[in-house]
Amino acid sequence: MEHHRAETDLDTAALQEDKSLRLSQSPKSTRSFGNSKYLFFVFAAFFLAAHLPTLSQPFVNLESWYGGAARLISEGKFADGLRYLDTAIANPVGSVLGIVPFYWLFGVSEFSARLSSLLAGVCLLGVLYYYCRSESNGTSLLAACVVGLNPLLWVYSGIAYSDVPFILLITATILTAAYASRTANMRLHLLGSALLGASALIKYNAVVAAPAIAAITLIEARYRNQEWGRVLWDWVRVMALYSAVCLLMLVPYLAAVHRILGYFMADRYVTSVGLSASSSLPSLTGLRMAALVTAVGIFCGPLALFPAAHMAVKFGRLRLLGTLLVASPIAVFVVQKYLETQNKLGSAFGEMQLGWTTHLLPKSLEIALGTLLLMAGSILVAAVVMWSLENFRTRGYIAIWLLLGIVLHSLARPTNRYVLFVLPPVALYIASTYFEPALPMSSQVKRVCLTASLFLLGCVGLFNSVYFATEGKAAAEVAWFINRNSLSGIEFQPQNSVQAHSGYLIRPELFIRQDSEPPRFTLVTLAAHESSPNIVYEVPVKILGLVVKRYAVLRNDGGRPA
Repeated sequence: MEHHRAETDLDTAALQEDKSLRLSQSPKSTRSFGNSKYLFFVFAAFFLAAHLPTLSQPFVNLESWYGGAARLISEGKFADGLRYLDTAIANPVGSVLGIVPFYWLFGVSEFSARLSSLLAGVCLLGVLYYYCRSESNGTSLLAACVVGLNPLLWVYSGIAYSDVPFILLITATILTAAYASRTANMRLHLLGSALLGASALIKYNAVVAAPAIAAITLIEARYRNQEWGRVLWDWVRVMALYSAVCLLMLVPYLAAVHRILGYFMADRYVTSVGLSASSSLPSLTGLRMAALVTAVGIFCGPLALFPAAHMAVKFGRLRLLGTLLVASPIAVFVVQKYLETQNKLGSAFGEMQLGWTTHLLPKSLEIALGTLLLMAGSILVAAVVMWSLENFRTRGYIAIWLLLGIVLHSLARPTNRYVLFVLPPVALYIASTYFEPALPMSSQVKRVCLTASLFLLGCVGLFNSVYFATEGKAAAEVAWFINRNSLSGIEFQPQNSVQAHSGYLIRPELFIRQDSEPPRFTLVTLAAHESSPNIVYEVPVKILGLVVKRYAVLRNDGGRPA
C-alpha cells in the first residue's frame, strides 16, 4: 500500500510539473478546433498542392546557382559543385545537398530543385504541430497554420533556396535543446548538437542559435539546482557536447573547402555579408535591428492585433496608447533613417527594403507604412517578452530565441529572409495566447479576426509566389531573345538584377571571355516609366496588369557602361 501510494504521489507530482511547464495555463478543453489531426493533414495537403503550379517556372534570383551546384554534385563532381556555388553564394555546400536526391529521382529541372524546400516546409509544419501537442490540438494546429501561411515561408518553400531547410533544422535544434534541458536528457542534447552541426553545414549563421542554446541550458540548470557549482558543471557538460559534435561535423568540411578553394570564405563575401569593420558600426547595427523588427511586423501582418490586445490587458489600454503616441515620431525618424541608409549603402547595409511596395508607393507613404510596421513589430516583440516573463521557465526560451535572433542578425548584413529564424517562436506565442481568456475579445470576434488574418496572409503568400514566377518568366524571355539573336559580348555578372534570374538560360559562348574585353550588351532593370536610348529589347514585369519594372537589354556604344 505504501509503495502504491508513493507511486501515486509521484504520478501526481509529475502531472503537476507537466501542467506547470505548459506554454498556456488555460484548460485544454478550451483550446481546440475539433479534429485537429485531420485538419492538420488537410492543411499540409493544401500547402503542397498550392505550391505545385509554380514549381516548374524559370528560376528566380540565385536559384540557378543552387540548382547548378546540385547538378554537378549529383554527377559526382563535388569539387566542381563547391567552386560553382562559391561563384555567387557564400553558403556551405550542404545548402544544395537536399536537392541532389530529387535530381536522381526526377531528373534535373526547376521542379526537382524546388522539391527539397517544399518538403522542408511541410516537415517544419509537422515539427511545430507535434511539438505543441502537449499543449492542445488547437494550439498545435494554429502554430502550424501561422507558420505555413506566413508569406515569407510560403514563398521560400516554393523556390530552390536553402532558407527553409535551414529553418527546419534550426527550429528542431532549439526545440530539442529546450526539451532536453527541461528533462536533463543528454541523449536528446546529443541529437540537438547533431542538428545544430547539420544546420551550420547549410548556412553559417546557424552560429546565431548557439548563444540561445547556451542561455536556455544555463537557465534550466539553475532552475534544477540551487548550488552554482552544480549549475555550472551541468552547463559546461552540455556545452562541451554541443561544441564537440559541431566541431566533428564542421572541421572535416572546412578542411575540404580550404583544400579545394584555398580559403574558408572569399574576401568578397567577408565584405558583402557585413563581416568587415566598416559594416559593423554600432549606428548600422541599431538601424539594422529596427529594420528586422519592421520585417517582423511585415510578415506577421494583421496577426499583430493579438499581441496588441494582449499588451492592452497587461500594460493598460491608456498606457499603451500613450506609449505609442510618444514613440510614433521616433519610429518615423528611425524608419526614414534606415530606408535612406539602405538606399545609400545598398547591399552593404542589407536587403531590408519594404518589398515590391517600394515600386508602387511615393516616399511619404512608404515611410508611413514602414512606421506602422515597425510599431507592430515592436509591440509583438514586447508582448512576447512580457508573456515569457510571466512563466520564464516554461516560456523563457521563446523570448530568448526571438530576441537573440533579432539582435545577433543585426550585427552583420541582414535580409528579410532572416525573419524566418524568429517566425517559429512568434507562432508559438500567438498560438498559445490566442486561447487565453484574458484577451479582451469574445470567442466569435477572435475567430473572425484569426480567420481573416490567416486568409489575408495566405493571399499575400500566393501573390508573392505568382510575382516571383512573373519575374522569372520575364527574365527568361530576355535570355531567350539573347539566344535567338546570338547577342554575344555580355559581361558575366551573377549578381546582376536580370542575370541572377536567367543567366543560367543564356548560352555560355555569348558571355565575354576576358575582363579586358568591353561588353557589347548589358542587362538592366528599369523602373516602370524609365527610358534609355540604347534599349535593344525589353520585357515588362506586371502585377495585376500594372507594370512595376522592366527587364531590358542595352547596347553599349563603346566601352564599359557606367
